[in-house]
Amino acid sequence: MEYTEVKNAHIVPRSYLKNFAVEEKIMLIADGKALGGPISIDNAAIRKRFYRRFRPNGEPIYDIEWSLSQLENVVAPMLGTVATNWPLPSEEKHALAEYFAYQFVRGPRWKAWREEMAREEIAKHRRNPEPVLHKGIWIAQTQKQINQEEDRLLSESEWLTRMMVIANRLITAFGSMRWHLIEFDEPLLAISDHPVVAWPLAADYRRPEPTPAGLGVLNFLEVRAPISSSLLLLMLWQDLPDASEILAGSEDIAANANAFTIANAERQWMHLPGGKVPIAEGYLDPISVGLVPSFGRPEVEASRIRHTAGHLLEQKIGQDIHDAVDENGRMQAQIVPPPEPA
Repeated sequence: MEYTEVKNAHIVPRSYLKNFAVEEKIMLIADGKALGGPISIDNAAIRKRFYRRFRPNGEPIYDIEWSLSQLENVVAPMLGTVATNWPLPSEEKHALAEYFAYQFVRGPRWKAWREEMAREEIAKHRRNPEPVLHKGIWIAQTQKQINQEEDRLLSESEWLTRMMVIANRLITAFGSMRWHLIEFDEPLLAISDHPVVAWPLAADYRRPEPTPAGLGVLNFLEVRAPISSSLLLLMLWQDLPDASEILAGSEDIAANANAFTIANAERQWMHLPGGKVPIAEGYLDPISVGLVPSFGRPEVEASRIRHTAGHLLEQKIGQDIHDAVDENGRMQAQIVPPPEPA
């Protein structure tokens, strides 16, 4: 199959950015500096050939970019109808869970973290090379062999494959969590080049900062994803169907969400032209604390759905990621259904 070359890869899809734009123009803040006026969403949240990898013969291939685009084409029309279709049908929820799972790991921040972990493991291995078994004889590994392993671990194909492996696990987590939708009376929300934010289960309060690397998909207290400048998705480990009522958002909630969305950015964050963007400072509570009565760490730790999701994820250990992708480039991930109403 031939894949189209993509020189300017969107790490946040155009269809997503459109919900924070006016006539496809968006305000962009890059490296802490605001541009003079709105720019085209074509020039926001892009990186050069970011999802390109290479075949064994050295030929570039854009199959990952193609796979991401297949999902984006499915989800694009859903993003504008989340509020009117709420609570979402299971098929739409599954598609959006896949969409936000990729959004969690498809950017340069996660790529850099994975490369750092790989380099640390290689450095440990250099200091203490483990012997390998060859034809019944244990042979010490050479630095040349370790160099080859380092090249493999740091290759484009390896990080993109790992991205898909982790996304597959995140789909199970995101899709199994209970979803709440928060709606604001005016456009208050920002988006960034890493817009999906997870709150660590062990943290009672935090200053605005990036989502900790290597947190683990079961160790989320809450996950936030701005859908548009006036809609925020909140995912929680609760043994209940998705909330049927849309929650009313306040400026304080928007300021809390924006603080972490912006802190999670690698380089850029964006917002609606002319819109107000409140940004909270100092130590902050999880959003769920004031919105969802009695929710907290004890409920998460006791969640049967979370426990079942953990068993599903254990079964995926060592899975060949190609077995989880269908002919349309879409992930096939299991999701724990909510309990039947009593």
